[in-house]
Amino acid sequence: MVDYGNPQQIRKSIFVFSNSHEMKQKKMTHFVTREKSTIPFFVLPYSHFSLYASSLFQKSEEYRSKMFLISWNVAGWSSSAAIIRNSYGSLQRFFDLTTADIICIQECKGSNSKLRANPVEIGAADLPPSKRKKVTLTEGESVTPVSPDDYTSNAIHGWESFWSFSADKHRGFNGVVTFVRKGLTHRCNNRPFGEPELDDEGRVVVTYHSSFVLVNVYVPNARRGLRSEYKKRFLNSIVAFMEKARRETGLPVIFVGDLNMTYRAEDSCWSLRRLHLGMLRELFLKATQLGNSTPLSKNHVQYTYNVVCNYLCHKLVTEFDASTWSIEEGNPSSVDTAVISVDGATTVKATELIKLSNRVKKGLHDLGIQPASLLYNGQLPPLIELEELLAVGFRSAFAADLTKGYPPDHNTSLYAVIRSVGLPPHGDDAVAFMNRLLHENNPSSLLDSDVSSQGEEKPTKMVDSFRICEKDAYCPNPYTCWDQSRNCRSTNEGTRIDYILVDECLAARVKPRHSSENNCGLDLPTGETRPDDFFSEMKGELYVHGLKRTTANGDYPPAAYDGSGMPDLRDVARLHCMRGLPSTGLVVTPPQLSDHIGVCVVMDVTLTPREGKVREDQPNCLYKPAASIMSFFQKSGSVRPRETQPVTSNAAPTKKEKPDSVVISVDSD
Repeated sequence: MVDYGNPQQIRKSIFVFSNSHEMKQKKMTHFVTREKSTIPFFVLPYSHFSLYASSLFQKSEEYRSKMFLISWNVAGWSSSAAIIRNSYGSLQRFFDLTTADIICIQECKGSNSKLRANPVEIGAADLPPSKRKKVTLTEGESVTPVSPDDYTSNAIHGWESFWSFSADKHRGFNGVVTFVRKGLTHRCNNRPFGEPELDDEGRVVVTYHSSFVLVNVYVPNARRGLRSEYKKRFLNSIVAFMEKARRETGLPVIFVGDLNMTYRAEDSCWSLRRLHLGMLRELFLKATQLGNSTPLSKNHVQYTYNVVCNYLCHKLVTEFDASTWSIEEGNPSSVDTAVISVDGATTVKATELIKLSNRVKKGLHDLGIQPASLLYNGQLPPLIELEELLAVGFRSAFAADLTKGYPPDHNTSLYAVIRSVGLPPHGDDAVAFMNRLLHENNPSSLLDSDVSSQGEEKPTKMVDSFRICEKDAYCPNPYTCWDQSRNCRSTNEGTRIDYILVDECLAARVKPRHSSENNCGLDLPTGETRPDDFFSEMKGELYVHGLKRTTANGDYPPAAYDGSGMPDLRDVARLHCMRGLPSTGLVVTPPQLSDHIGVCVVMDVTLTPREGKVREDQPNCLYKPAASIMSFFQKSGSVRPRETQPVTSNAAPTKKEKPDSVVISVDSD
């Protein structure tokens, strides 16, 4: 039997492809002697030729035996798919151009009823060849008509898809789908928790492959405390399921998707980070030892310390004022026992905050100024020192609430301090979860007294594949998501919240990230010299190079400010996101397709085709294309059936007019 996923067998064999009846009757496998070597000899129907050719030639020599996976939040697959068809002709062509074997999509949205009623609109199928837009991607390229052998009715030819949609309460939101080269998935499950509250939101689809279990997720967003308890429960359940999958299958796990969290300060633009208030106080106490000639100067620290303290004092009189609390008549102690949120992560008794609030109001009265005068004020000495603010529960502050465009020295001072005391923007729960999963100790804003003494058993260690990289691999400001309503991609003010995590036992099989065009940027120097200026990330070469990558040197323009929306994808920009693939790291997709870009990984693992049908743990996970009229006549015997094609992990190129038979011998390393 021919294993199209085994390039060594393909490259060390002789093949005869023929449609003649006589050749088909011959025994499929023979052995001939050539130069005292035994060479496998195969006689196959011509329908197998594209599989052979793609297995041998589709991917470069370096990646021929490797698996390439992409994960991407599309914020609505139906609209993204429509733009892809308009820009690339078909979803199949776009998928094949990426050279991916598996493409995991998050936030696909939709429903099972829409999937059955209109698979083309929802992005599960391509239009018939006669109805597709004819697109040329390179100058002088001719559009070859799609052969009937390269089209599958009501599907994406050569691909299978596995879907999870939200139930009635959340219908039309969330949703994930995993597209896999046909035949490479052995089992699937879109309700892995066994709990309706978790399964009904359509946030997980699990596919089982020959070498690993793949978990594709869209994690709830709980920033600033919204749905934080649900998110914790969801994440803990995911970890428990992955442990169960490892025990039951004996296979490692690959965990991918939009996790809606950052766990290191450098995974977000500096202006989106949080300031660790405890570390800021320590830095302030040591400021007298700093000079003013270094980037992190005494003046920077003093100024930022004042800005932060005054900002928190402003919060005390605007958000925690006693007049905003409803005190029941005859129950004056209700305020004393009330527990409220301070910064989305910690809680304190309201009465303590109100005492500080009254002190701030008195201070404002004595100075004759309004609360608004406290904002962005680094010249005014604090009305309440940071030590007292820490004592009542404040742990962090968002840099975004402290930045302003003028004077320029304001942000410069703020950035200099954030370099030393910065935290990721998504909260301490996110850091704790990733620390547990990765077996790391990344800093959070919690004090020792805030952390529970009850230790949790750590799950199987996983590794962030993006951080597996060659020495000096260049990828400045590597963010994957931006607020496009504010055109933040045009300034690269984003976060890295999309991940591909692999079990530690698979880490050695990851092709390390290098300075590819998607990681480094188009037409940027990739030599050993790297910008090392202290402010480079904020306003120097690191910033410029990161911006050039995310905007494709200007070929990905921002949305117009007149409300007309995103401009059409330029012809010159359609292939930018394919350059340098396959590689580990980023897939810098155009902003017209999503407010996220893709992340990717190349791994040295085998995807062995299954035998028989996919095992479905739950119904409605595997999309099953509706039978066409042609297939109906084929089953009835009225039409001669086409040859059944075996599966492959590589793309099938468009077929040309074929002769009766062709013999190809390959014997190379």
